[in-house]
Amino acid sequence: MSQLIRQDISSFQTSIFEATRGMRFLFQPSPPHFFIVAVTQDMCEYVNMSKEELIGKDVFEVFPANPNDEKDSGQKDIRTSLEYVLRHKKENQLERVRYDVQLTGNRFRERYWNIYDTPILNEEGEVAYIIHTSDDVTELVKAGEDQAAHQELQVAYQKLLESEEKYRSLFDAMDQGFCVLEIIFDEADEPVDYRFLEINPIFEKQTGLKNAVGKTATELVPGLEKHWFELYGKVALTGEATRFSQGSEAMGRWYDVYAYRTGRPEARRVALLFTDVTDKKVADKILRQSEANLRNIILQAPVAMCLFKGEDHVVEIGNELMFRFWGKDPVAFTGKPIFDTLPEAKSQGFEEMLNVVYLTGETVKRFGVPVSLPRNEEILTVYVDFVYEPYREKDGTITGVVAAAFEVTEQVLARKKVEAAEVSLRNAIDIAALGTWSYDVKTQNMTYSQRMMDWYGFDQPTEPYATILESLHKEDQPRHHRYLVHDYDWKDDGTIADVHTIINRKTGRNYIIFSIGKQIRDENGTLVRIEGMSRDVTMEHNTRQALETEVQQRTEQLAAAIDNLKTTNQELQRSNAQLEEFAFAASHDLKEPIRKISIFTGRLKNQLADKLGPEERDIFRRVENASLRMNDLINDLLHYSHVSHQPQQSENVDLDEVLKRVIEVMELSIEEKKAQVTVNELPVLVGSKRQLQQLFQNLISNSLKYSRPGVAPSIDIKSTIVSGGEEGLPAEKAYHLITVTDNGIGFDNMYAERIFQIFKRLQARDEYEGTGVGLSIARKVVENHNGKIVALGMPGEGATFKIYLPV
Repeated sequence: MSQLIRQDISSFQTSIFEATRGMRFLFQPSPPHFFIVAVTQDMCEYVNMSKEELIGKDVFEVFPANPNDEKDSGQKDIRTSLEYVLRHKKENQLERVRYDVQLTGNRFRERYWNIYDTPILNEEGEVAYIIHTSDDVTELVKAGEDQAAHQELQVAYQKLLESEEKYRSLFDAMDQGFCVLEIIFDEADEPVDYRFLEINPIFEKQTGLKNAVGKTATELVPGLEKHWFELYGKVALTGEATRFSQGSEAMGRWYDVYAYRTGRPEARRVALLFTDVTDKKVADKILRQSEANLRNIILQAPVAMCLFKGEDHVVEIGNELMFRFWGKDPVAFTGKPIFDTLPEAKSQGFEEMLNVVYLTGETVKRFGVPVSLPRNEEILTVYVDFVYEPYREKDGTITGVVAAAFEVTEQVLARKKVEAAEVSLRNAIDIAALGTWSYDVKTQNMTYSQRMMDWYGFDQPTEPYATILESLHKEDQPRHHRYLVHDYDWKDDGTIADVHTIINRKTGRNYIIFSIGKQIRDENGTLVRIEGMSRDVTMEHNTRQALETEVQQRTEQLAAAIDNLKTTNQELQRSNAQLEEFAFAASHDLKEPIRKISIFTGRLKNQLADKLGPEERDIFRRVENASLRMNDLINDLLHYSHVSHQPQQSENVDLDEVLKRVIEVMELSIEEKKAQVTVNELPVLVGSKRQLQQLFQNLISNSLKYSRPGVAPSIDIKSTIVSGGEEGLPAEKAYHLITVTDNGIGFDNMYAERIFQIFKRLQARDEYEGTGVGLSIARKVVENHNGKIVALGMPGEGATFKIYLPV
């Protein structure tokens, strides 16, 4: 059937038709059938069917309608178009016809087409063939493209497919090389050469071969590679068309080739459509080398660099520094849009800047830009300098952006500190009411700040130093005149300081100014200028003079007061000595009558022992007890008098030895009370051994005296070191804290201060013995040693005395 249908079509014409670009069928009408007699390679590839599967079959048999969708009216519309061409013998076109393509079984793919049906008339004027051209416009239909684009496509196809004669013209005018080869085989049926049978006009330009028709390849190109023979021989033997890109060293060219068999198989002819792509290959090679160079530059760059591709800014390549800068693993970035992987940077303006570079080709540079990036599993603000450059293809098209970044966080923070320091300095200068100045050694000009100009009464900030001398007090001018001859009074630290009086040029007011300057030298060590600042010390100067006068007066007054104090102190010392003598004499004078009362009372009691009744004996007991209490009171008053003054001599006192002595002295009282006295390690300190022994003897005596009935006394003494600040003591000093704790009757803390007052008692005299002087003596001893004693009590549980003595 296929041979019969195509018998009046030359093989050359068929080859031409099948080799043209585009999706086309050549139909032989036989209503109601339209048989396929030729098909282009593009159409075969589109429908995924070979030429042999299509030729000789009815087009509507090969491409059935979609039974699943009533909207698919393509078969009906195309049949109507073909019948119209048969009747009217002129071209017909259809726009956006839906004709779904069958996939497998009952599955179809929705497709839209622009259709061009062009008649080919025979000598009798009848329609012998119809050229059916299809253009897949599915994407245009779905995207809603305007009609103008479709119209341009229609016009282009109409011009391309008008007639057989036009095809020939196209063949002659096309920019692709074309030739028909006769493949030459040896006795073993191996391809060894080929002969050129037909060529088109562009052939010579594409190949560089002249007068090729009738000649073999080996004649025209000695040393031509064998793979050409093998490629074309396979096409001639199998009939399988092939497309490939291949280079020839012998010809020095590269070609894109489409090869297909033409004519009868036994003719072993192959038609070629080819294009010289040598320039493209060279350009591609250069481009690949350029891209490789760019990649190497990025990977080896000493700064963070990367390449973004496309409008989504996909990370094409980046070096380790850039990935480290982003704070994430390279795998997370490569091949992905940057802002999908690093969303922290999207809202910070970087996407907009990348878009500007990508769309306009403008370079973007920014310096010290803050950006939030991952650092050590948290988002931190870093500062960067960066450059965005457009990445262009060889035709100038922008396809990406090259980025280079430099982290300058340390520099920016340092600069901010400097700026803050400068602001602080300016504020300090303003707050301190300082003026600043600079002296140019070469020009001998002074440049002043506004405050300095106000002091001098100048209108301009720069004045010659010779002119400034006129504004100085006459006493200061000779000293400052030496500066004009570079005679400076430098200090060891490279500074110069001076106090001088200036006279305001406008008001005549005098200002006493203190100035200090520092030398500034160049790289050769030459003095180039002096920079400094000045302060108005007029008020300080006047105040100092007034203070000096007042100090002199107060010094004279103080000297007189010291003389008076010396006299008073001498009188006080005499008074204290007399008081000591009186106390000693009084104590002995008072003790003697008491001693005689005790002796005579005892004798009288013994003489009258047989005659005394109970009442008289009670009277004698009371007299004896009163005598003993009076004797104790006189002794305590004498002790209190002794400790009322700080000891004149101090020594190193080992408190462990002191406590050992106290316990020996009080051994009988301790045994009588069956008391347990525990002494922990105590310190050695500077003081009066006699007074400190009196202190602890009184405290232990107090604990024994106020023990609970029926409970053996327990007394615990220990020491530690504490800092000041407690109990109103100086915070900067350290103290030995010695605690004396007992399990006696205790007391209410509301009386914690009262128990230290002389003659103050919390219990009745008939319940607990004592004079009410012992704790007063204890406080005096502690105060004499620059310490403090406090008491804490709990009724029925005991008391604690806390003694603070300086370390």
